[in-house]
Amino acid sequence: MGNLHIVLGDQLTHSISCLQEIQKDDDACPFNYLYWDFMLRHQAKLSKNPRLKFAYANLAKMPKEQIEAVQQQSRIFRSTLS
Repeated sequence: MGNLHIVLGDQLTHSISCLQEIQKDDDACPFNYLYWDFMLRHQAKLSKNPRLKFAYANLAKMPKEQIEAVQQQSRIFRSTLS
C-alpha cells in the first residue's frame, strides 16, 4: 500500500501509512488515537448505530490505562494545531 498524505492546517502533513501500525507509545499514529478519542467523546450518540457495533466492542475491551493514554495523546496533538 502506498502512502497517502493528508495536510492538516497550513503546514502539518502526515503519512497515513502509520494507520497500519498500532502503537501504544508516544510515536503512535495520531489518526489512531484521534479516532478512538472521537469514538469515546461521542459514545452516547454513536454506540446505538449498528454499523459501529464492532468498533465499540473493541473499545469495551481496551484497558482503562490505554483509554486514558488515547485521551491524553489526543489532547496534546489537538493543542499543537491551534
